[in-house]
Amino acid sequence: MVEKNNYFRSTLINNNIFTAFVLKKRLSFKNKDLTATAEKIKDFVSKQTGVLKSKLKIVFMGQTHSTNINFLNNSDDLNSEFTILPDTDAVVTNLVNTVLVIKTADCLPVLYTADKFIAVSHQGWLGSLANFAEKMILKLQLLGAKLDDIKISIGPHIADCCYSIDSDRASLFKLVYSNWQDLILRKFNKTFYLNLLRLNLLQYQKAGLNKNQIDYRLFCTSCDKRFCSYRRDKALNQQNLSLILKL
Repeated sequence: MVEKNNYFRSTLINNNIFTAFVLKKRLSFKNKDLTATAEKIKDFVSKQTGVLKSKLKIVFMGQTHSTNINFLNNSDDLNSEFTILPDTDAVVTNLVNTVLVIKTADCLPVLYTADKFIAVSHQGWLGSLANFAEKMILKLQLLGAKLDDIKISIGPHIADCCYSIDSDRASLFKLVYSNWQDLILRKFNKTFYLNLLRLNLLQYQKAGLNKNQIDYRLFCTSCDKRFCSYRRDKALNQQNLSLILKL
């Protein structure tokens, strides 16, 4: 993932078919104005790709920390302005010029390409506890994608330097991931810290992906003021945007 002026661009899944971006705070999502945000996304994507704004469809997810996956294969189901998919934390599509958007403020945003498909998923502690990563890989395979063709890019998220959790939540992760607990949890001054990135990387690798199929950088949204962070700012007035589309 390489840094540009106001965004990061995945080096793994960008080519003449797919393109993916992570926008910095300056271009971030304002929660109360989806219409303006959708227009801003269209302006940005059109400038970066050359696709006319009138041809772009914007898809937001309701993001309820579920493991619900929505498959889109009919452009007639999408609104010209933007579409919101309720109670959805992942989307898969084979449609062209359809921008899938993830909103985050500390959770992991994950962008996927797989054969003719693109996808996104939103993984916080609940999704990670439920092994959403493996569920996404299985969904792509069920749709016909080959495991070797799947590539993912993980965007900015909170790191274990800042992601403190209480003992009850730590106990859940110890119970579900007993073999990995020493890799994903650390304790300092009686406080547990969770490494969401490492847990998800372990899950993707268990699902069959190898390291060269995964693009990520060691971000921490709470430390790095280039990004929005609920943990740091104690508010959700703005959220980070991660985007992917098929050209």
